[in-house]
Amino acid sequence: MEENISIRIENIEINLLRTEEGKYISKDKEYDHIEEIALNYFSSQGYKGVFSQNFYWSHIFSFLFWQEIWAIIDLKYQSDKFPKYIKKSFELEKIPIKQDMPFDLFTDVFLKNREEIIAYKMKEIIEKGGEKILEENYRIAKEQCSKNNNRIFRMLEHNIDRFEIDDLKLVFKYHDIEDVMKVFLFYINDIPKNRSGFPDLLIFNDDELKFVEVKGPNDMIKEHQIEKIILLNQNNIKSEILTINHTERKLNNLAQKIRNSESINVKYPEELSEFLKKSKKYILKSYLDYGEKENIFMNIIILFFIISLLPFYLIYLFLKKKK
Repeated sequence: MEENISIRIENIEINLLRTEEGKYISKDKEYDHIEEIALNYFSSQGYKGVFSQNFYWSHIFSFLFWQEIWAIIDLKYQSDKFPKYIKKSFELEKIPIKQDMPFDLFTDVFLKNREEIIAYKMKEIIEKGGEKILEENYRIAKEQCSKNNNRIFRMLEHNIDRFEIDDLKLVFKYHDIEDVMKVFLFYINDIPKNRSGFPDLLIFNDDELKFVEVKGPNDMIKEHQIEKIILLNQNNIKSEILTINHTERKLNNLAQKIRNSESINVKYPEELSEFLKKSKKYILKSYLDYGEKENIFMNIIILFFIISLLPFYLIYLFLKKKK
């Protein structure tokens, strides 16, 4: 999927001071981040907003594909990033209980090892709707994390409740479900590379939702941020850039950098329609369920150990009292 995408740039001029601590002062109010000032600006334009950045997409990915992420699978494809004791399948007895992600998550074989089950889940999302599955899996994820020593999946950045579930549903309310799935097909194809660079803000009103990359007076845009803006726009999810107090020279440089970005090729593993043909249903067993059983077993062992020591402790108390 290659097409020329124009990226809208809006520049606003405001009175802005920077403190020695790196904070911003505008209209006698102090802000920790430039994005907060941008949210205030969009609020004055009738928009509501969320500080989204990479977290928004990683949370949706985590909840939509929760079962597929944690599925116990045969590792048909190998990676030199695997621990040495992981061979052809997950050897459950050797997996640490507190492991916070699958071993292949940040490798180039994560999708290859799960093509059939991820394609099946994408078809299910397209048929049932992303909002419903998000809500169901959010509840399941919270339950399983609490049963597993509050272990939080790495992609949730140790904060499962960073977003309200209604905020995560927004992208499905405003956009075609297949367009959103195309974004995630790109995302899952190379998670270590593709999970970063997403725009800072999600803003919306009654008519539209869009993502905005915010650049303060001294900020410069990076290539992987332009790539994500192109990715979203390619899939009919409006994404643009807001600059704050940029000079004409900086705006020209930014526009030139975007024009030069035409060489950026947003790489999908294949067309979504072709990928969905790989769909196959499996009964998935979860590594998290295994961890839960192991926790119960360990608790039983600890309890048994305590009970076995109790008579010796009572004897000790009796002898101490007798003295």
